[in-house]
Amino acid sequence: MEFLEIFNYAFMRNALIVGILSSICCGIIGTYIVNKKMVFISSSISHASYGGIGIGVYLIFFSNCH
Repeated sequence: MEFLEIFNYAFMRNALIVGILSSICCGIIGTYIVNKKMVFISSSISHASYGGIGIGVYLIFFSNCH
């Protein structure tokens, strides 16, 4: 299997697109936060993302149980 064959799967293409877009957004937001000396906001964003990941895992796990 070659490296580029992994992009034959739709979820891998979607994951790449989301990763690129989120890295651009995080770079812009991170620069703004550091320039405004609001570093505490990055901590609250990371804790909010943990909650979102937990809810997503919970929903996926219990939607596949039946």
